[in-house]
Amino acid sequence: MAKDLNKQPRHPKPPFVGVGGRVEDRVDEAQDVWFLMKEEAKRLREEPLSGFTYLRGALWEEESWRARLLHFGKDGWDARKLRVIPGTRQPQTAKERSEENSAQQQLLVWQTAVLAGEMLLLGEYALDQTVAGFRQQLGAGVHKVAIVSQYHWPPGPPELSTKLFDCLCHVLTEARAEVLGYLIEQYPEDPAAEQASYLLSGLVRTRLKLSGGVGTRLRRGLAEIAGDASYPAMQAQLHRDLPGTLRSAWEELGPSKGVDGLRKLVSRLIEQGAKDKTPYEHQLAQFADREQVLRLGRDAGLPPQEFELYKLLTGNPGLKNKEYGAQLGISANHVGVLKSRIKKTLGA
Repeated sequence: MAKDLNKQPRHPKPPFVGVGGRVEDRVDEAQDVWFLMKEEAKRLREEPLSGFTYLRGALWEEESWRARLLHFGKDGWDARKLRVIPGTRQPQTAKERSEENSAQQQLLVWQTAVLAGEMLLLGEYALDQTVAGFRQQLGAGVHKVAIVSQYHWPPGPPELSTKLFDCLCHVLTEARAEVLGYLIEQYPEDPAAEQASYLLSGLVRTRLKLSGGVGTRLRRGLAEIAGDASYPAMQAQLHRDLPGTLRSAWEELGPSKGVDGLRKLVSRLIEQGAKDKTPYEHQLAQFADREQVLRLGRDAGLPPQEFELYKLLTGNPGLKNKEYGAQLGISANHVGVLKSRIKKTLGA
């Protein structure tokens, strides 16, 4: 048993997906990444003491990323509130700041998992010792169980390792989703935000069903938008719409409802979008007096960058995000964020 506990830490690797090319291809690739991670987790779960091995790996990752942040003059005891270490050199270049942000994101993921694992173990230990103490008070005829120190208690009951593994997998996925969402929201022009958008879309896609007895309204909406009720057409349409729709869902929910909350809202937004047969950009262009449309944007108090995009949407509806982005000198991902903000401001 001790030999198993001393194994080299092993756990599912962080997800990765490419950028550029067709949106639907990137989302499809990202979906496969999450499926592969799930399969790897299933295999690792069957190993002896898998939960404790996983927790040991998470502790190792946490310490590694905290050490990395020391290089940038930050104390990572609490990943959500980094403390500047007096007298240390702080990041000076954009590259260094980007590396610091990346290290903080990784630390947040693993620190969250470690905290969840430790809380589960502490709760199980407290319950076990409470039951043991109760048995000692029952009197004759009942086997007495000694209360032991928490340091000699693990690995506890046989099923605890599996419970710990499942807890860590769930928390790690939710923490990664939260980090990806904040990256999309806070750094829309960073190239890493595009990858984050695809990865989060891929994760949500693994929980959206387009076959069987579920997702009927979603399928109906996708078929109407695509103009084709075949499975390949609906899937391609879903993959094209997911990144943009997911950004809108994240702006509304953030991490408050978890991945399943995002999934439900994304599904509702796509269904709602199908009811409006005219795309948003074409709606704006249909006003007889374009000056009236522009006045609407000015009166709503759109910030300069959003108003510039608003003018392009009204004057040249139907272009792709990357085409709008090329005219404004911003990324396609940032265009999607600005579109979501414009819709929210105008109540569209």
